[in-house]
Amino acid sequence: MREKLNGRLQIPLLLIITLSGAIVYLLQTYEMKPSDITYKFYSISLGVGCVSLIICAYYFVRSYFDYTYKFLPSSQETEEYLNTLNETYDEYDDGKELAERYLENYLCSYFIDCASKNTECNDRRSLFLHKTNKWLIIVAACTLLSFVTAFLGDFNKRKESVPLQVKIVNMSSLEGGLNGEGKKAKQKEQTAPAAPAAPAAPDS
Repeated sequence: MREKLNGRLQIPLLLIITLSGAIVYLLQTYEMKPSDITYKFYSISLGVGCVSLIICAYYFVRSYFDYTYKFLPSSQETEEYLNTLNETYDEYDDGKELAERYLENYLCSYFIDCASKNTECNDRRSLFLHKTNKWLIIVAACTLLSFVTAFLGDFNKRKESVPLQVKIVNMSSLEGGLNGEGKKAKQKEQTAPAAPAAPAAPDS
């Protein structure tokens, strides 16, 4: 039962991490527009989702940690106790039967104690796991509603066109560079060699 509960906790852990990333994405990507009615639904659903995620994480931690299981004594301990019983009741005629009876009582008491303690731990863990799953559904619903309202309200910061600012530090160097290129072009035009004369046509 303990291993089954540990296995059932893996999926809620994955969902908590995924939904946490989705909520962080919503907080970083979408801007505030208090005057928009859609934003009010968005902020309410996102706020409820954040609170529900905290509660869900709390129940998940409670279902995973702070549990102590009890186990039956090892075979070596049981054998040592049996030897002690045999030495104690060896002087009696029915000493062997007494030793076996006390050993059986010893094992039964251990089994009942361990089973009661472990069942209590498993029941508590199952209860907290059930509450974790319940709050996970609420978180998922609120996150989905936040995405829908953010999409309808167009709160995405990345869609806004930001004007590009260009700052000229030194205008004279820019003009000088342009003038220098113009002069070089003129010098190339002036120093270009003339085309050779065409050869004269031969006499007939």
